[in-house]
Amino acid sequence: WSRRAMATFPEARVGPGGPAPFGGVVVPPADVGATAEGVEKLEAKVRHHVEAKHLPGLQILCARSGKVFCHYSYGWADEARQLALDQTAICRMYSTTKPIVYSIAAALVHEGKMALDDPVSKHVPEWQDNLVRVCVDNNAETTEPANTPVTIRHLFTHTSGLDYGFWPDAMSPISRLIRKYNLDIPHSIEGDASAEHPPAGSLAEYVTRLVRDIPLAFQPGKRFQYGASTDVMGRVVECLTGKGLAEAVQDYITGPLNMQDTAFSIPAEKLGRFSTCSTVPGAGTVTVAKAGEGPDPSAGPGFVTAAPHIAAVDETTPWIAGGRLEKCPSAGGGLVSTLQDYAKFAEMLAANGEVDGKRILPAQAVEMMREEQLAIIGAERTNLAAFFQGVGLGVSVVTKSGVKGTYPGGATAGVGTGGWGGAAQTFYFADPKNHVTFVLMGQLLNYSASIPALRAEFSEMVYQCFPDIYQTGEGGGGEHAAGFTG
Repeated sequence: WSRRAMATFPEARVGPGGPAPFGGVVVPPADVGATAEGVEKLEAKVRHHVEAKHLPGLQILCARSGKVFCHYSYGWADEARQLALDQTAICRMYSTTKPIVYSIAAALVHEGKMALDDPVSKHVPEWQDNLVRVCVDNNAETTEPANTPVTIRHLFTHTSGLDYGFWPDAMSPISRLIRKYNLDIPHSIEGDASAEHPPAGSLAEYVTRLVRDIPLAFQPGKRFQYGASTDVMGRVVECLTGKGLAEAVQDYITGPLNMQDTAFSIPAEKLGRFSTCSTVPGAGTVTVAKAGEGPDPSAGPGFVTAAPHIAAVDETTPWIAGGRLEKCPSAGGGLVSTLQDYAKFAEMLAANGEVDGKRILPAQAVEMMREEQLAIIGAERTNLAAFFQGVGLGVSVVTKSGVKGTYPGGATAGVGTGGWGGAAQTFYFADPKNHVTFVLMGQLLNYSASIPALRAEFSEMVYQCFPDIYQTGEGGGGEHAAGFTG
């Protein structure tokens, strides 16, 4: 790969013949039916966002049929340290941790170690059904018993009733309660100084306290609600494998895929490659505000917006070896990774569980993840699910091609395309029909509409590289889904 300074920003491009994370070497676009013009437009768009100071750095990787044809980074991993963003930069994955954990869970289903409609209590001793309570009329102090057990399928599809303390309404009674008890793992990765209780020291303790102290937001299976389901699934994985979550991730995914920089902690010798995470002042997971406050009165409850401005955020401590995330790994948001590492995982999903001829997961397990589930459950398509065509086992899925605004991937995305995103502008989609893989990585914590919708924009441009398959699509579908941050 090569690097050169452009204006005041460093650039790193792995060109044809350079090393690729899979498929041998990067190939010329024409080798996979892509146009050089399309790739040039993708790279120009990356430069545009960085030079406009929408975020300090951005990188993308595109592949088709197992061959990488675009591998590009621009901007800074940490400008203060003069650390350029390139394929070796270690980034916080936040919610793009979730598909990795869910893929392990899907493999465990395929292995017969659990069934989708098993109660969670069958596999997790800390989850006691008789202790589970449910909010009545959004009142965390008035509760009723659950009318059905929370199941493995509910955890896969975010229909369990488990909530987050910051999403979608950080001022709701249950969100306040979650923060009070310091049980909002993605929020408290940095530590919640306002909490009245210490953070959990293990996933087992986390689940014990969650069941005891926090009621479900609604009856299991009623609707989609983005929340702590994945963190409980992490404990399911621990119980069924007999290993800590970090070890299970290593055994099932990161070890076989040789994802050497993907983990819940960073050893001292790699900290020099750890990217700074930036934010827009007044926005992000640590901001609690009522709707109507802040520079943008139209902002949703829980978050405020601000004019784009780059400000460093020091979040290195939890990921240091021996830190909080090593003791209590967040299955919903605790991994760090690199562009080249995560691309291996995304390609594995696009290729039905196989990379470079090596079988990583059973094809049936990967295919099962792409099957739409909300109709089976009978759950309401609220919250983020309103933006997805379908919700599979741990990923959003495309159920009908040719629809404008489809998330993920746009109108050209084939049926079965799956994807997910993270809070710091990390995102992937894997299209098994068209054999297309795309990974985007930034490090900007932001929930503001003032930052362009990177995911939809780049997804559309990736497919525009392929004249043989590109289509603009008809109808509406999920144009607002581009703002989903995960």
